[in-house]
Amino acid sequence: MKVLTTNPPYRNTTALVRALGREGVEVHVLGFTNPKGVELDGQAFHSKYCVGKHFSRDPRRDMDGFVDDLCEILDRERFDVLLPVSTNTVIPVSKHADRIRPLCPFPFPDYDKVEAAHNKATMIRIAEQAGVGVPRTRLIEPGADLDALLEGYVFPVILKTRKGGGSNGVFPAATKDELKAIVEKLERKPQSDPTGECTDSSSPMLQEYIPGRIYDIPFIAQDGEVLAHVVQYRERMLPVDGGSGMINKTCDFEPARKAAFDLVKATGWTGIGLVEFKMDTNGVPRLMELNPKFWGTLDLSIQAGVNFPLLGCQQAMGQPVSRPDYTRGLRYRWMIPDGIRTVQASEDRARAAWEFFSPLRPKTTSEVWVRDFGPTKFAVDQMLAGRRQKKRSQKAAAARAAAT
Repeated sequence: MKVLTTNPPYRNTTALVRALGREGVEVHVLGFTNPKGVELDGQAFHSKYCVGKHFSRDPRRDMDGFVDDLCEILDRERFDVLLPVSTNTVIPVSKHADRIRPLCPFPFPDYDKVEAAHNKATMIRIAEQAGVGVPRTRLIEPGADLDALLEGYVFPVILKTRKGGGSNGVFPAATKDELKAIVEKLERKPQSDPTGECTDSSSPMLQEYIPGRIYDIPFIAQDGEVLAHVVQYRERMLPVDGGSGMINKTCDFEPARKAAFDLVKATGWTGIGLVEFKMDTNGVPRLMELNPKFWGTLDLSIQAGVNFPLLGCQQAMGQPVSRPDYTRGLRYRWMIPDGIRTVQASEDRARAAWEFFSPLRPKTTSEVWVRDFGPTKFAVDQMLAGRRQKKRSQKAAAARAAAT
C-alpha cells in the first residue's frame, strides 16, 4: 500500500507515519512552500518511516493552488490512499472531492458534512436536535447589543470563533468589560482566511463556561455507525483551566461515549473524526466540537491499540474495517516541548516534572521513540532555535530602549 499524508510539522502526522510505516505501508508526506517558494521542513519528514517528500502551495494562503498541486502529485505518483491530517488540508480536499476522489480515495465525508462539523455554531444546532447536551450559545453579530445577549449568563463566559482549530479561537472573559474588549479586538482583526473556509472570527459565539473535565472521543464511522473508538480525558492541560491536553489518559466513561455516538449518528458521518465534550456540574456532557480531522493526541489512540490511520486506509479502499478495542488507563504525555512548558508554568514544579519525565510511572507513554528519534531531535532543535531567537529579540529590544 502506498499512502500520501500531509502537514509534516504536526505531531499527529508523525504518529500517523509511524503507525503505517510499522505495518509495512509506503508512506509519503506532503509539505508546503512559503510565499517565496522555499520548501518548509517538519518533524514527520525526519521519521525513518517517511519514504518520500513532496511539496505544494500552502492551502492557508492559496487553497486552489494547493488543490492543483495535490492533484498533479496524485496523478503522477498513483497513491492508494490520501490521508489529510489538519483542517487546512481536510477542508480543501473534501471541498474538491469531485477532482480528488477519482485520483485517490480518502476517509472523510464530502464538504457539506466537513463544513458543518468545522462550523461550531452549526454543530451546536445539530447536537440540540439530536438531544446531545450543549452549552448555552448565542451568536454575536456585528454591532450586537451585548447587554441583551448576556441576559441569563453568569461570568465567566467563553467567546469562541465559529471556525478555527484548537484553543486559538477560545477567549475566556471574567467581566463584561473583558468581553467587550475581546469582541472589539475580533472586529478589528484582519481576516486571516478571507474565504472563511478554515478560520472565521466574524460573528463569534458567546457560550456559558462549563467547568468540568474534558473528554475526547476519537472515532471512525460509516454512515453514522461508529466502527471503532477510544474514550480519553485530559488529565493535565495548558492553560490549566481548559487548554490543550498535555497529559491524556484513556478510560471508560459511558455518558461521553453515548453522547458522541448519538452525535455521529445524527450527522451520518463517514470517516475519521473526534468529538469533544466538557462535563457540567450535573455530570452531563456538553458538546464543545466535532473535529473533522486527525486529532492532536492520535498517538495515544494508536498506542492504546486502535490504529486509526490503518482503519482509515481500509475504509477508503473499500475493505472491511477492523473493530479493535483499546487499552484503558494508558497515560500519554507530550514531552517536547510541552512537558518543559508545563513544568515551567506549574506552581508545583517538582510534581509536574515527576508526571512528565519520570520513567517509573506505570502505563505511561509519550511521543519519544528511541528507535525513531529523528522527529524528537528535530523538535528539540526547533525549541532551542526558538529560545535563541527570543533571546536575540530581547537583546535587540533592550538595546533600542537604551538608545532612547
